[in-house]
Amino acid sequence: MNKLIPKKSSKLKTPQSLIHINHNMTILQYKYWIIFLHHIKKQIMDGVEADKNGYQYISFDEISKFLGYTPKKSEVYADLKRLRSYSVEYNVLEKDGEKAKVIDGFLYSASVSSKRVGYVLPPVFIQAMLDVDEKSNIFQLLNWEIFNSFSGKYEAIIYKLCKDYEGVKRTPYMTVDEFREYLGLKDEEYSQFKALNRSCISNPVKKINESLISDISIKVMFEKEGRSIKGLYFGIESKQMSLPFDDLPQTKAFDFAKVSIPLVEQKKYLETMEEVEIIATIERANEYAETLTKQEKKANLGAIYKKAFSDRWGVQYLENKILKDKELEEKKAKQLQIKQIEKAEKDKMEKEQEASEEAVNKFKALSEIEQEKILDKIEEKLQETPFFVKDFNKKREEGKEFISLPPYVFELKRFL
Repeated sequence: MNKLIPKKSSKLKTPQSLIHINHNMTILQYKYWIIFLHHIKKQIMDGVEADKNGYQYISFDEISKFLGYTPKKSEVYADLKRLRSYSVEYNVLEKDGEKAKVIDGFLYSASVSSKRVGYVLPPVFIQAMLDVDEKSNIFQLLNWEIFNSFSGKYEAIIYKLCKDYEGVKRTPYMTVDEFREYLGLKDEEYSQFKALNRSCISNPVKKINESLISDISIKVMFEKEGRSIKGLYFGIESKQMSLPFDDLPQTKAFDFAKVSIPLVEQKKYLETMEEVEIIATIERANEYAETLTKQEKKANLGAIYKKAFSDRWGVQYLENKILKDKELEEKKAKQLQIKQIEKAEKDKMEKEQEASEEAVNKFKALSEIEQEKILDKIEEKLQETPFFVKDFNKKREEGKEFISLPPYVFELKRFL
């Protein structure tokens, strides 16, 4: 039986050890980790034990449902490999009342096969998930569809932080340095507050508030000392939202998107485009992103997809594809015609060879007198080409085996 079982508690609490972490990873890697936390709790609550090596398994179908698209196995492997290399720091209260700072990993081990992903999480995170009372569970408070709709790393992190504190309508106060650490920023990243505010605070907050499906609105509150910003917290207001994609038709048009496309945008695209154009748009955007990556340039897939759909990249891509397919079909048709001609010639030669062998065998079956009569007829026919007459007479004196050679065997067939 699994030793990790939820502890009874009448006190509502959120797993702070999971909230206050360094987010030094991509948003997709972060989402994989959140998926594993969600999945491990469900597995344990359902009584599903890990295998003998400690692995729990989640199917690719289930991962795809969370992300809204089907990720490539090679990319999942690469992301989990990176996720395993990241460390996480958190505070614990020891038995003697002393605080201790612990260094751990986000992921102990992972395996990727054709149909499922295996993972081993640190026990402290599993226990933190199980300790949370169901009513305040972060996965009850956090609407996955909304969280997954954010394509920017910092808006997803801020959204999750605010959802964890939605009940008290504000997040804890953090100094600028604490907030930088919370986001997982390196010293050289956004070192000037103006850049930090624009990319990591104001723009993400604006995107959350402008999102058609976000269920909260937030406002950042700064603490100033003179003209300098010393710290901040977020004020939170709940919004009663009815998600506008309940009637989204079942489609696989977005399966090859490498980052999540918000469901509200999927619905908009489906209303204005055929599925074939949507698929073509995503394929063209993926090719463009791969080209940028090969050139060692940054490829922001979320922005690329928006540009691709806005400019209808799929239309020209389909036209080019149709042209290429036509050229390919013509090339295949020409190659098939050449093969058919070659086969016809080969069949003809084989047939002629069979006829020649049959004529020679018939000739050999004749009596010597009959053979000589046939040879006389052939010699008479060859008078039209004096060159062959001399050669024919010379070979006739040497024996009759030459009759199987061209051009004499051709003449032989005429008289048999």
